[in-house]
Amino acid sequence: MGFKEDADFARFVSMGAVATDAVRTDLKRYGHEVIELERYAMANKVWQTKVKRLRLPDLVCSRCGLRIESRGKSQLAIVLSHSDAEGRSSDGGGMRDRDLYAFVRLDLAGSSPHTSQPVYFRTSDLRTSENGAKESNRKAISEGSELTLTWMSWVPARSGVFVGLDTEGRLVCHWDDGRSFRYWPWRGWPARYVYLAPGDRIVANETTVAGVVGPPGDFTCPGAWDLRAALSDSDPAERYAATKVAGILKRSDLVDELTHIAGGRDRLATAARGQRQPGAARRQVDQADNRDGYHTGAQRRTTH
Repeated sequence: MGFKEDADFARFVSMGAVATDAVRTDLKRYGHEVIELERYAMANKVWQTKVKRLRLPDLVCSRCGLRIESRGKSQLAIVLSHSDAEGRSSDGGGMRDRDLYAFVRLDLAGSSPHTSQPVYFRTSDLRTSENGAKESNRKAISEGSELTLTWMSWVPARSGVFVGLDTEGRLVCHWDDGRSFRYWPWRGWPARYVYLAPGDRIVANETTVAGVVGPPGDFTCPGAWDLRAALSDSDPAERYAATKVAGILKRSDLVDELTHIAGGRDRLATAARGQRQPGAARRQVDQADNRDGYHTGAQRRTTH
């Protein structure tokens, strides 16, 4: 297995943490109360051991159970890594059709990180539009031997206002310097979606005007996540998320269900429960997991 250079690895981890925190903050506008599902998704700390056999999205809404995977890049694009290894596909990792991918542009050059407003897409829409995604060459072994999928989209390098479509189907923009521009290459895309309404503001390098992936529709939080049902769901990621949220919300009415999980063989959910327990209780969970060959992340290292 190859590994990235320490400096590159630390930078990528930091970018991911900043992007995930920006997404968490932005989702409050839609009524979501988001917490980390993947441990340390919003910090540049890396756990040397993690829950085996379970890849997790970065975030989950504690009110409705929506899962969110964030992607922070120096250039805004609809890009996902892909591997043929089990559980490492671009749409893997516990992402259901209704769950959201969030794409964010980051600039870490200044004294404080700058992030763009996230762009959201449903897992189902990314899956159905893969014919509009281009595959990169596979990365070197030192970078994990992955390839990237890049869905066609247009992010202007100038700021201005989106005007609309002209009679020939071109995207028309009016830049801040007074010039007008018509973007025509999108007419050759296999699918075409406009993400802005006439009059919407375009921020240079931070606004996705159009792409081949369908927009996510309304994702306002509906609330009413049935945690009791989720704790016995057939999906391991759902049980894990429900266990973690139940602990954070201090759901005393679910003590029997959580006690059953802690005393049973469902170590994935027990790992989530252990994250919310201090001191001796946490150590008991970790010891039980280690006896059974499950690693729940008792060790970690910090990147700088």
